[in-house]
Amino acid sequence: MSFSALPKIGMGTFRLKGNDARDAVKSALSLGYRHIDTAQMYGNEAEVGDGITSSGIPRREIFLTTKIWHDQLHASDLINSLHDSLARLKTDHVDLALIHWPSPGDEVPMKEYLGALRDAQREGLAEHIGISNFTCAQMDEAKAILGDTPIFTNQVEVHPFLANRKVVEKVIDFLEIQAIRKTPVGRLPYGLKKRVELARALAAEPSLLLLDEPMAGMNVEEKEDMSRFILDVNDEFGTTIVDKEIILDTDSEFQLFDVYPWLDGDRIDVGQEILIVGHPEDWVVTSRREQWPLMYADPESMAKTMDEVFSIAL
Repeated sequence: MSFSALPKIGMGTFRLKGNDARDAVKSALSLGYRHIDTAQMYGNEAEVGDGITSSGIPRREIFLTTKIWHDQLHASDLINSLHDSLARLKTDHVDLALIHWPSPGDEVPMKEYLGALRDAQREGLAEHIGISNFTCAQMDEAKAILGDTPIFTNQVEVHPFLANRKVVEKVIDFLEIQAIRKTPVGRLPYGLKKRVELARALAAEPSLLLLDEPMAGMNVEEKEDMSRFILDVNDEFGTTIVDKEIILDTDSEFQLFDVYPWLDGDRIDVGQEILIVGHPEDWVVTSRREQWPLMYADPESMAKTMDEVFSIAL
């Protein structure tokens, strides 16, 4: 069967691993799902392939999507990585191959990796090709590059926890962290963890941001990057930034509370609409009207991706 349209309902496999991934795919297919979505970055293509082959459903009846990660975007790497994906998926082609993310900082020209993706389609490695997480401007660029070659879809994340997408996407672009949004925070270098921390704060649109040693533990390069972002925050978002050391007087308008890991589940209210940003274990959002649960980087939080961290803040 050749699919001319994307099935309206599909099963995503992000964060499914091992037997859970295999069994979930097999169960979904037995229930009538015919669209299975995976990605190189998910690390479960082999298990997804096992689930499909053990389901008893003919491969031709299943619409299979995988996505090429941003570290495989050079032309030769892209083709080879797609061959590797097909081997893991135990199939000779996918129905849809997507570029998972645009190249970070345009390190690889879009013309190069979209040209390679089109070559993969011509080789029969993918029935259809498309993009994922591209902005409107990037979509226009992609269409201009591919010309008459159809872009089957631009896959983007949409769910109730991401209702504030306009602000979130602006923050992500501003802090230049597009490429890490699906990476568990605990796997990130320290400087990027701190940048995600700042991003989460800005996504909550605070009027005042109190920074508690925002560059502690960073190397020189990381400090330079963070300094640049902090200096530009007010111009970009209109947020006032104050360093913790400036506000330690309990008689001042604002009182600063240090937050410690053993306060998990507790709530505090500092009486003003502010957001305190400190070490990863010190995350807390507070509001004049509401009391928010404390957030910090315990092992479970560190397993969350940046988008999941944002969903908590929003």
